[in-house]
Amino acid sequence: MVDDSNVRGGAAQFRYFGHWEHASRHDDGRSLGTSSRSFHVGDEVAISFVGTRVRVYGVRGVRGGYGAVTLDGRSGSLPDFYAPALRPGVLVYESPVLLSGPHTLSITVTGRHEPASRGAYVNIDHVAITSAAPGRMQ
Repeated sequence: MVDDSNVRGGAAQFRYFGHWEHASRHDDGRSLGTSSRSFHVGDEVAISFVGTRVRVYGVRGVRGGYGAVTLDGRSGSLPDFYAPALRPGVLVYESPVLLSGPHTLSITVTGRHEPASRGAYVNIDHVAITSAAPGRMQ
């Protein structure tokens, strides 16, 4: 598991580009009580990792929008961060099984959202990385 607040270096760390807000001290189910969010179109968060699968967990809420996933340079899905009520720690994206090795995942704020949403936030909580050995997490 890699928390959104892990930006200090090492094999798996988050890199933020743009205007991200980093929230802390939340006692509502967020990993380590933190999350990172942005509504600015084009803002991006990226993580490089070694493994065979990555799962992204986020915070869904009334101001959530769509993020655009890119995995190893290929465009993927549009995870939705909207929910009619606050839902921290929700699985928002799961990669297919990947060849073991280095990979890079990024999520870009699109500015798009559900009609019921009052905003277009992308809100990242943490990622879980599966290593090459079955059942072992990095």
